[in-house]
Amino acid sequence: MEKIIEFEVSYNGSTSDNHQIDLYDVSRAMMGFHRSFAITSQMMLHNELIHKSTSLKNAHIYTFPQEEGSWQMKFALFAALTSPFTLPNNTVIGHLGYSLYDYVISESLGVHVDFNKTIGKIYEENTSLPRVEQHQLDDVVHKCTGSIIDMHRPISHSSTANNTIIRAIQNEKKIPLSTELTLDTYNYIEEEILSENEFTVTGTVSGISASTFSGRIEVSGIDRPVPFVLDKSAKDDSSFVNLLESLRAKLNGSNSIKVTMDVQPIQNRTGRLKKYLVKKLWKNSLD
Repeated sequence: MEKIIEFEVSYNGSTSDNHQIDLYDVSRAMMGFHRSFAITSQMMLHNELIHKSTSLKNAHIYTFPQEEGSWQMKFALFAALTSPFTLPNNTVIGHLGYSLYDYVISESLGVHVDFNKTIGKIYEENTSLPRVEQHQLDDVVHKCTGSIIDMHRPISHSSTANNTIIRAIQNEKKIPLSTELTLDTYNYIEEEILSENEFTVTGTVSGISASTFSGRIEVSGIDRPVPFVLDKSAKDDSSFVNLLESLRAKLNGSNSIKVTMDVQPIQNRTGRLKKYLVKKLWKNSLD
């Protein structure tokens, strides 16, 4: 097996600066790292969504002895590379693994990562790699929510750390993920408050998953695609037809086909928008 990519996890602040951290919370956090990275790795290596981290195929995630610092550890993915991954070296696969995991963590915590400019570019430049589509990666984000909440436990529960920095290590360079774990990111991912306010939005669908009845919509005036999930009242065949037509036009380079939705916003405690609960999809768009 070859080492594909290595990550360094560093908990900082509070008692972790004196190399002390709550054992139960950090053990739960490490399980969260293992599960979230195993699910992401399985999607990268085999284009498959798994439910248990122990279902990772032909690969292992190993850890290394704790290092001096605040409270720091490393873990790495070792995998048997099959024909789709036969490359001059594994640098490209390592970069892909970093980009996929960065997407999963960042999108879970409300930080938008442009799929086409990061992951999509890697696939364009390396056509032999089995491609993971954005809607598949959004399914991984959905599956990893509980694990990413657990990764915050030394910060959110025992307060033995103030923040967590995750860095990929490639060619002796340390590359941090786009997002640090903090009490604010914990509150964002853990809290979901459904507003009673219902209103109408119109926009272009940029992603959809039939397995989770969810997707993303680009709405004028909002600087990132907004996740949405269909309420049971909106789950019908005609709704999916409208969503797919808008997505197909988007993938073909056009924003001409839009959809109109009646939605209720789901927010965190500070009022920051997390996603829309779609109550109804209009037969015809307002725009």
